[in-house]
Amino acid sequence: MSNDEVMLTTAYCRQTDSLEPAEVAHRHADDWFYCTEEICLIEVRPIHGVKNYFFRALKGALHHPECCYFKEPKDDEGNGDPKPKPTPDPVPLIPTVLGPHHRKRQLRKPTREELLLLVKAASQRPPAIHGTLDEVVSAWEKMSHQERMIAPLMIGENHLTYRDAFVFLAWAGDDFESIAWDTRIVFGGCKFESGDVNGFFFLTSLKKFIHQNIKKPLHLTIGRGPLPASLTEITPGTEGTIFWHGSAPDPGHNPRLLKFHRPDDERYKGFVFRPHVYGG
Repeated sequence: MSNDEVMLTTAYCRQTDSLEPAEVAHRHADDWFYCTEEICLIEVRPIHGVKNYFFRALKGALHHPECCYFKEPKDDEGNGDPKPKPTPDPVPLIPTVLGPHHRKRQLRKPTREELLLLVKAASQRPPAIHGTLDEVVSAWEKMSHQERMIAPLMIGENHLTYRDAFVFLAWAGDDFESIAWDTRIVFGGCKFESGDVNGFFFLTSLKKFIHQNIKKPLHLTIGRGPLPASLTEITPGTEGTIFWHGSAPDPGHNPRLLKFHRPDDERYKGFVFRPHVYGG
């Protein structure tokens, strides 16, 4: 029986071995995507509709008649799924993975038996929505405390929740070496200041750690060149919050500072700044 009201919005991607929302899949639409219904498993492709993204069967193909996504072909559209009716505005995506997509090279398409096992295994994991550090921080900001407790976020090989993934500096104790800098997102109050040399800026944490019997703040230098996106409209002297994910601060660079070294690619590691102070 045809169901014109139901759209397939999440499908299995073979190259990433994960379930993906259509909006994410549309960014690499040439990969192989499959319906997740066990009785069906036909190949589909991501489509951008009037408002929403969704998956449609390939030209000339139909979902299995007992699949909940099956639609009768219409005369004016030929074989395949008909165009869906207008739908409400899409819900913003919440990243479930901090980092880029990693695709596997495939030499052949899976058999139905192989595909069934792959889809079952992927269904036990959260859909893969990869996000930058800025996107992950923005999602965290919009969540309630209860939402952070259950929303999944994978960092490297660590399966976490948004609550566990973020570490508040004020609660971290005095030993900076005990913090999992490279597997968590560490955040805390800081001040954005301009340096004595034109074109240089600094971010210095309000929190200080004890190292070699000296209290030292975290410190990040921003040299000449374009300011990072999160600082372009910030006035020096502003107190806000720094979110850092990456290497631990360097205690040997300066006797009175714990210095962050910025990575070359700051999409997934490094820092973002917010012009307000969070309380944990």
